[in-house]
Amino acid sequence: MSLKGISKRPLDCFYFIYFIIHAFVTAFIDIGIIIPRDYRLKIQSNLLDLHVSMNNDPLLKNPPAWFVSFVVIEGIFQLPFFVVGAIAFYRDSKKVYIPTLVYGVNASLTTLACLIEITYGFRNLSPEELSDGDRVGLFWVYFPTFVIPLFMIVDMMRRLWVLVPSGVVDDKKTR
Repeated sequence: MSLKGISKRPLDCFYFIYFIIHAFVTAFIDIGIIIPRDYRLKIQSNLLDLHVSMNNDPLLKNPPAWFVSFVVIEGIFQLPFFVVGAIAFYRDSKKVYIPTLVYGVNASLTTLACLIEITYGFRNLSPEELSDGDRVGLFWVYFPTFVIPLFMIVDMMRRLWVLVPSGVVDDKKTR
């Protein structure tokens, strides 16, 4: 399969690119918070510091325990899936539909928690520490990683629905 083949499947191409980009973001920024500073790669520390300084992100500056647990899951399960998923979408494998659905549910729910915390949380921080402008900016930084996985849920459900043959189980007979 060539890159030309995936270009004829725009959603698969989008997912392929999304997973590749997200693998780098996860590896070089997100998981930096679970690695002690002395053990991080220099690029991890630099990118994490850059993100925090540019976005004033309290989730990455002083991560709460619940957020750290989300990042551990991201590093252990999602990061390897980004590589596998990108390859599967590139190859047009239908085997990726269910894991992508699971990823979509996990990523949209965990990012929703982040969006709620950014919007309504951190009330202990003064406006100088986290302004309303900072909150709006952070909302838009996190929003794509909520809406794209949410879209994946709908798309994967649609794809799976088409693959399941009708009449396999007669709902009336099972009651």
